[in-house]
Amino acid sequence: MIKKIVILAILLLMFKLSIEDIRTRQVSKFGMYSVIFFAIVCKIVDLYNGKIFPEMELILILPGIILLLIGCVNKEVCGTGDGMALLAMGMMLSVAEYLIGIITLGVITFIFSGMILLLKRDAGKCKIPYIPFIFIGMLAGSIYSFVRK
Repeated sequence: MIKKIVILAILLLMFKLSIEDIRTRQVSKFGMYSVIFFAIVCKIVDLYNGKIFPEMELILILPGIILLLIGCVNKEVCGTGDGMALLAMGMMLSVAEYLIGIITLGVITFIFSGMILLLKRDAGKCKIPYIPFIFIGMLAGSIYSFVRK
């Protein structure tokens, strides 16, 4: 029950950050640190309930870590906020939920990017906010989690 409340808090924060990312193409550091904090609380609850598998935990947070490193190397062309959001997603969801979230995130990003390429002439110069897609992936994984249990 506690984990579901924490997941709802993360989803609400991610919704707020998604709107912020769409409007300004930036997200507040405090908002992202709050999401990370709640994701760590999810992991602590999982640890308390005995639902942690160390080898899988590393695999789930690896995409977020890689995106954070890319953000540092490229001077935030691909933002560190995106990496932190993927890191939080890996910490809050189980393997099946994470895979559903990542697949949903990828498909929706693919469709949206394809529409932009087809409809805009200068699509190559267009910056797409990624946080809303990560939010949709988190939402899909969380819905699967809530329905499954």
